[in-house]
Amino acid sequence: MAACVECMTPLTGPQCAKCGLYSLAPTTIGGLAGNAIQETDLVDVTSLSATKIKRIVTGTPFDLVWGPPNDPGFVPKTTSVLTGLPGSGKSTLCLQLVPIFARLTGKPGYYVSGENEKEELAFTLNRLQIKLEPGQLRLVNSMKSSGVIDQAVLTKSPPGLIIVDSLSTLAGGKNYDAQDALIRFYKTIATTFDCVVLCVAQQNKQQTTLGTQSLQHNCDCVVEVDTMEKDYRRRDRVLREHCIEGSPDLRACVCYKNRNGPTFEYVYLVMGPHGLEALPPPPKETILKSADALADLVIACDECDEEEAALRARLTELKTERAERRGKLARAAASRQRAAPAKPAKRSAS
Repeated sequence: MAACVECMTPLTGPQCAKCGLYSLAPTTIGGLAGNAIQETDLVDVTSLSATKIKRIVTGTPFDLVWGPPNDPGFVPKTTSVLTGLPGSGKSTLCLQLVPIFARLTGKPGYYVSGENEKEELAFTLNRLQIKLEPGQLRLVNSMKSSGVIDQAVLTKSPPGLIIVDSLSTLAGGKNYDAQDALIRFYKTIATTFDCVVLCVAQQNKQQTTLGTQSLQHNCDCVVEVDTMEKDYRRRDRVLREHCIEGSPDLRACVCYKNRNGPTFEYVYLVMGPHGLEALPPPPKETILKSADALADLVIACDECDEEEAALRARLTELKTERAERRGKLARAAASRQRAAPAKPAKRSAS
């Protein structure tokens, strides 16, 4: 049965009985997603006043990922897709933010997990030595859930932060339409309850985000946590600039899409015993020699080659997905044609 794209309520007609949104019929391609715009719905932009964006400043290095240096922090009423390879630290990052958001907003956090049981999450919190007060974090009792939180529950106890881990597990590995619907649902939740929503998404072997481009269109931010295992040249350059010896567990956190700030601002972190920590600032007296400057230029060229390879891999993934969708459409059309009643043959005139 078709469901509303906003509140996931089963549809019995074109209009949702719960939120009133008009959804497209399954047989319709294109069309309107609501009522027609009236004269009263229009406003002159010059009559509006530009206000400064409200941000939640956590005091962590993550503020610089979601916001510019002169205005860091998280913006309420937004949804973010957090990507990265397995073990990169996506869940750790989310858990580190829970007590900070609870303290700053005075509201509890909600963790919807499809990959870890509640006991495993409690063990991770204890391992990272993240201390929580009673009522600061509410976990879903079982992994076997739809991923959708009833709005009546959130109305009773409004959230400050919601974590969905992960979209592919809760909505289905290749069910991209369900993932899109899930993130659209949480965009409505973020707007309604003035909170921040972090949705974890998995990556494939080519280090590209699983799902369609619509998944990235429907969110406000796309942030990647990179382990830098293959990007060893950039890793060596960062360690040299910060005068760090040894082989720390380095991470690069970068925002590829941000509706409320800049993009491609790299923040480098170290995975320590208590989670992701900021790198120590480089000494002021550190001056790169000419040989180092030339090496950095070579590294920059290599990084361009790697980005080109990643884009080519993403293009191949999109072509495969397009072929699958066209095949699905062809099979559906053939099935509908077979199900249609056969027309009676015309009798020939004798």
